[in-house]
Amino acid sequence: MKCRTHLDHEAIGLCKHCHRFICEECLLDTGWGIVCSKACADELEVSRKIVADSEAAFAENKTATQIYRDALIANKKFHSSMLGTWLIFFAASVVKSTSYGDSDYAITFGVIFFVLILFSVLKIQINVKAIQKLSNKSIQPTADASAE
Repeated sequence: MKCRTHLDHEAIGLCKHCHRFICEECLLDTGWGIVCSKACADELEVSRKIVADSEAAFAENKTATQIYRDALIANKKFHSSMLGTWLIFFAASVVKSTSYGDSDYAITFGVIFFVLILFSVLKIQINVKAIQKLSNKSIQPTADASAE
């Protein structure tokens, strides 16, 4: 087989990410496999990190419900911080527009930030309900377990 980049060179392996044939000149060793380019090396590193995170989660003996609950908590924290950011920008746009006497500016950015604030509040509420639902499920025994 020939290298995908250097058609006159014999391929010595396959890129671990894109599975294209590569020659010795194209080869990059990531320590976790050979790749054909920096982009494939970056993608392979993302995959390696996902595997490492999964192994760490399994090492902690977390259930899928616990992992999902942790992700929801992180998402709730993110949207809580974004809510604060949108409120600050909303206040700054109102102050800026009143100092210039430009009501169009205030209305435009007021609506934009109101929508962003509303989205963050709704996302926080959805996450809180989902977290509570998951917490209740993990505490209460299932119907099958109580029937035994």
